[in-house]
Amino acid sequence: MTIHTPSGRFIMRKGHRAQLVNRISITMREIKSFPEKQKCADLLIECCTKVNMITIFDINSNEDMDKYILYALLTGEDVTSMQDQLSLALLWDRPDIAECEIFPAQKNWPSGALEDLMTTALLEEKVEFVKLFTMNGLVMADYLTVKKLRHLYNEACIPNSHLMRLLQRASQNNYHYLFHVHNVLQAMMRRHHDDIYTSDTPQAQSDNPSINYLTFEDPYMELLLWAIFSRRAWLANYLWQRCNSPLCAAIAASCLYQSLWRSLGAKNTDILEEYNKNKNTFELFAVNLLGVCYQQDVINALGLVERRNAKWGNSDCLELAVMANDLIFISTPAAQASVELNWRRGMSRAPFFAVIIANVFPLLIFWPRFFRFQKLGDNGGELTIPQKMVVFYKSPISKFCAHSTAFVIFLIVYAYVVLFDFKYEMSITEKFLFVWICIYVIDEISEIISEQSLTLRGKISDWAGSVWNRFDIVAFFLAFLALGLRLHRQTFKWGRIAYAVNTNVFYCRLFRMYHVNYHLGPKLVIFYRMISEVLVFLALLVIFILGYGIASQALLHPSRDAGSLNSTSVSSIMEDVLLTPYWQMYGELLLDEAEVTCLMRCRRTVWRSGSLRCCD
Repeated sequence: MTIHTPSGRFIMRKGHRAQLVNRISITMREIKSFPEKQKCADLLIECCTKVNMITIFDINSNEDMDKYILYALLTGEDVTSMQDQLSLALLWDRPDIAECEIFPAQKNWPSGALEDLMTTALLEEKVEFVKLFTMNGLVMADYLTVKKLRHLYNEACIPNSHLMRLLQRASQNNYHYLFHVHNVLQAMMRRHHDDIYTSDTPQAQSDNPSINYLTFEDPYMELLLWAIFSRRAWLANYLWQRCNSPLCAAIAASCLYQSLWRSLGAKNTDILEEYNKNKNTFELFAVNLLGVCYQQDVINALGLVERRNAKWGNSDCLELAVMANDLIFISTPAAQASVELNWRRGMSRAPFFAVIIANVFPLLIFWPRFFRFQKLGDNGGELTIPQKMVVFYKSPISKFCAHSTAFVIFLIVYAYVVLFDFKYEMSITEKFLFVWICIYVIDEISEIISEQSLTLRGKISDWAGSVWNRFDIVAFFLAFLALGLRLHRQTFKWGRIAYAVNTNVFYCRLFRMYHVNYHLGPKLVIFYRMISEVLVFLALLVIFILGYGIASQALLHPSRDAGSLNSTSVSSIMEDVLLTPYWQMYGELLLDEAEVTCLMRCRRTVWRSGSLRCCD
């Protein structure tokens, strides 16, 4: 329709102007007058003179129209700088245009030019743009400062979000510092330690503004934690790939998701499902990564499992996996090999029963048939006799066997005292027994002190998290209660009862030793998990027992009078109501007792009537 002249102008061919006016009349029916149609045609012709600003889109094609609209915007006169073009591409979420059109046009970006765009990409979870920025000049170690990370956390605190509720527990203000994030991590993970986090407080900020510009050793790890807290799962998956220690980062992420899952109310089922799904995802990342490493290099793979991370209180991956309940990771060959090596620590062969005997007869340690020690250093030198003894007695298997043997002896002494040597005057054996119990108490106190948490409350909470330690609390409480009761003649009988009850608690503590056995350990776990189901069954059963027991006793003893009740008769009635139907449920009908009761009732009736005839 137009002719391109040598001067660069475009002239419409003769006759085409009339066609253009006619097309305008058909398309734009609201334009009635001919001068207005002529004016519209002039505007269209003027637009056609700017060829470089025209973008043609075939509406019948399968391509996205927004791509061509963005192309048109990028070629506009208002968009002059490459940064403005990149901002438009980010706004329209078109990383393909940014990668193919914008970044190739400018190789060297000014310092700090991409930082604001990176912040926007992180907040809007545009992972592809985050990748583009890191591949085209943005250095994450320089970008992520304390100020930037603090800004990200505050921007992610949208109203009624889980992150906002967590931070408001640590800080009553609406603006949060990294110190508050540290408190949240400490409460959830028990083992977070980072000097940069703890130094970012309102007071320190006013005293030393340079804190704002501190950077992190592993910025991707810090962003990963932020992405997990702010529920940006896709971004978290990418950030994990860039962490310095991806195996530890995956387990830490799984542990954090597990803690978030526990801290959330049961009503938020969608978020709970999301947390559980993401936890399993990161656990699978860790399992796959460790599996590949274990196939390539066994020694280095074990080193990754046992490597301690200062950020998480010098915990290794297995300790974090236990906190996260990552059973699949713990069951991997690499993790099990690490556990086995640490269990024997320095010994390649150490049979269980041989270790028990060697604790009593140390000369057995030097018998190669039972014990084989790992070579010393790279040269493969043999250990000396003192070194072998140190390795043996420092190994966990030796300590466990010694502790188990001592506890079995303790139970024998305890049973002897309860059965044969429990008198008002304390015997030497009983005094020795209580000294032994005090030693166990001191051992538990040292165990609390050795917990990884930095606060006393956290140490006690971590220690009490084990069901066996809670067993110990009950056992020690009953032991000292029994001691206090047996010292007085009036309560001596109750002291004996406390002693006897505590025997059962101490013997139940033997279950702790079953964990190391491949056959008994799983059975113990099954038994422990069945307790809740058994309690539910008993809650249902007690309804039928009470109903049947009261009804049967009412029919068997119609002559009972409330005025003649005393403590003995009440206890007897409660026993009849509860125990009789319980035993009858197992087939014990107590016919002999019922016959005696019937005979006695018959005799009382005959005696009251004055008859000399005895009932049959």
